[in-house]
Amino acid sequence: MEEIKTNDLIAGLVLDRTNFYSEQGGQIFDVGVLQSDSSRFDVENVQSFGGFILHMGKVNAGSCKVGDTLTLKIDQVKRLPIMSNHTSTHILNFSLRAVLKNPRVDQKGSLVDAEKLRFDFAHNKPITTEEIVQIEKVCSDIISKNLKVYRKSVALELAKSIHGVRAVFGETYPDPVTVVSIGKDVDELLAKPDNPEWMNYSVEFCGGTHISATSEAKLFVVISEAGIAKGVRRIIAWTGDLVKTAYANADDIRSKLGVAKTLHGDDLEKEIAQLTADLGATPLPAALKPAFDKEIQDLEEDNHKVKGIPSTTEIARLFLGLGGKGAFTIGKDLDESLTTKHPHENDVKDHLEILLHNRLLPGGVDHSQESRGHHKQEDDHCEGGRVCKTTQATACLLQLGRQRLDHGHGG
Repeated sequence: MEEIKTNDLIAGLVLDRTNFYSEQGGQIFDVGVLQSDSSRFDVENVQSFGGFILHMGKVNAGSCKVGDTLTLKIDQVKRLPIMSNHTSTHILNFSLRAVLKNPRVDQKGSLVDAEKLRFDFAHNKPITTEEIVQIEKVCSDIISKNLKVYRKSVALELAKSIHGVRAVFGETYPDPVTVVSIGKDVDELLAKPDNPEWMNYSVEFCGGTHISATSEAKLFVVISEAGIAKGVRRIIAWTGDLVKTAYANADDIRSKLGVAKTLHGDDLEKEIAQLTADLGATPLPAALKPAFDKEIQDLEEDNHKVKGIPSTTEIARLFLGLGGKGAFTIGKDLDESLTTKHPHENDVKDHLEILLHNRLLPGGVDHSQESRGHHKQEDDHCEGGRVCKTTQATACLLQLGRQRLDHGHGG
């Protein structure tokens, strides 16, 4: 095709040279614009095929034809976080070796895009919370030192001789290869390649895009760590301003935990269920998750202990033969009988009997199918069988009211 015009389907342009990065080595492609005085081509994807770089997208103004001279404009807003995440992947690789003290911690794969970095590496056990904290500290220290990021094209055999250089096992590298070094000039590395001091620096073979100094990454946090195969772990991390979002999410969880600690019974159970769901779905600093898990677990255990005397919903289910929504509805009404700080037995009993008369079938028993699936726990509270008299339920309600008072719940 000699020419492509506005409104044509997605097309691919091959240029004599380009500064756009094609997807490879775990790094996502660049996006941007190719322009002339009379045309605009929006680049949505860049891939390599048979040694050619294919810029894929659409003409949104004028037309593009063979022989046109174009100005290439990369979307820097999207590229900068990708560069930050890529350089931070190298920093993470270095920190893993420094913290885990495992000489076999080798890279097994990676993915770098604008939102995150994902790093797979060889290690035969989970990373502990303490190790995650140490890894983050090493990474954050390197970032805060504003170390310069050096890169240079070097003959492959010479580059391989640099002591401690990191490369992906099984990867085929070009000759010459690009050496990326953080904090140490590549020329210094090559002047004395066998110097063991180079182990104290991040030095890798890499053809990707990088920031010019580590401080451009701003911040670093591990979001998750997990095993993906036998002997292979995966870390997902964020850099830059997204790190603030992760810690803001953590503050939100703390706030919800604070609210949960003021609840009791069924209300607390619901909040625990919501907190558990939030903790699983919300991106948080990985180092904080175990503490949140523990707090939720403690709340759940304390609630179970408190619920040695059933909640109002449980009373409706266990003593009155109700289940599901019926138990929940009656339970909410029963809560009204406990609104005073010192609930009186006669008031509670009268309230309960009114509910039985208005809500249940004659005899105070719900004979619907819903009631037949309740737990067998009622035998622990009622020796007389499945349905108990209002006096037993009243006694239980009074105990629950006093217990709430003792635990500072008031009504």
